[in-house]
Amino acid sequence: MEIHTNIPLKNFVTMRLGGNARFMTDVRSIDEIIAIIDRAAAQNLPFYILGGGSNTIVHDEGFNGIVIRNRIMGQEILSGTPSEVSIRVGAGEQWDEFVKKTVDMRLTGIEALSGIPGTVGAAPVQNIGPTAKKSPRRSCRLMPTIRNQRHSSRSQMMIAIFRTATASFAIPKWVATSSHLSLSVSIRALHNLPF
Repeated sequence: MEIHTNIPLKNFVTMRLGGNARFMTDVRSIDEIIAIIDRAAAQNLPFYILGGGSNTIVHDEGFNGIVIRNRIMGQEILSGTPSEVSIRVGAGEQWDEFVKKTVDMRLTGIEALSGIPGTVGAAPVQNIGPTAKKSPRRSCRLMPTIRNQRHSSRSQMMIAIFRTATASFAIPKWVATSSHLSLSVSIRALHNLPF
């Protein structure tokens, strides 16, 4: 994991405004998230979790801390029946690309949410939360950012269910690591599913 210094944040947010981040890094695993948050805490350094940057406006003076870009990738079919498929998606995946993939697989439930910017991890609590009144059942795996709130077993991480509510975290207390969605199977897709 590389840590970069004096990075112009305007290059990473949709509005193309704002100053520099004192530090910036990309994380690609839960272990990397834990390591960088612990390092920031040890140095009394504030941190900000950045997804796709579509809901972020940066002050002209920038951010005197570390910006952590969530790049946890991966897509996995967890289970499937003739009528429903459960998928786990890494929080760093681009939302619209994931929606396109589910449409190609002839799965239904999120196709109307195509074109919404951002990452899968930020989507349930930001862009998609207010839009998804009829979206499928979904959950987001969250990890506490405060060391003494973490459990030794990753299986004990909190699973938060999002329906139509949204949340805004000014001080990040949780980091999304993956989202889980249950999507309906189109009748035409039954012979195309990889299970």
